[in-house]
Amino acid sequence: GAIGKDASATGGSASAVASASVTHTSSGSNRMGICHTTAGDDRVTTVTWAGVGMTQVQKVKAGNYGNFSYIYMKFAPTSGAQTVTVNVSPDGGIGIITETYTGVRQTDTADASITKSQTTGTSIGESVTTVADNCWLVSCLWTLGATETAGTNTTLRSEETALDQIVSGDSDAAMTPAGSYAQNYSWT
Repeated sequence: GAIGKDASATGGSASAVASASVTHTSSGSNRMGICHTTAGDDRVTTVTWAGVGMTQVQKVKAGNYGNFSYIYMKFAPTSGAQTVTVNVSPDGGIGIITETYTGVRQTDTADASITKSQTTGTSIGESVTTVADNCWLVSCLWTLGATETAGTNTTLRSEETALDQIVSGDSDAAMTPAGSYAQNYSWT
């Protein structure tokens, strides 16, 4: 079947804490769970979905700031209302966005991944080269309270409000054939 967007949840804590959680409710078959998270410095130690560890796909420092943004994934996360927890050390503020997608092949890791960080400007774009046909692009953008606009191959999905620092997006369509595809954001 085709990949489709299932559900989103956001949360976290602006106060210094050792962990923060959101409740994510998902359904459908062949699910993949994504957790986009941010924390000051390089603080994230683990992310769990219903108590089961997630795999870190990417980590990038946000320009000249001390914060890092992370993307974690989990194939076949438990459906229904589940707790997604981000643990940090030392304590700090934590922003969380979770997403689920259905119709995802359950036997592979991420097809391809990239990171990009910049210190100035009001837009960012980057291309990734997919290996397989019918991939969706998933992204996380750290903007520190800006108003974001989606560009090429990008649909805004969620904005984290605990720290007001990250937004999530995806391509909202299969990228096929395999090849180079860009995602772009701008902000004010």
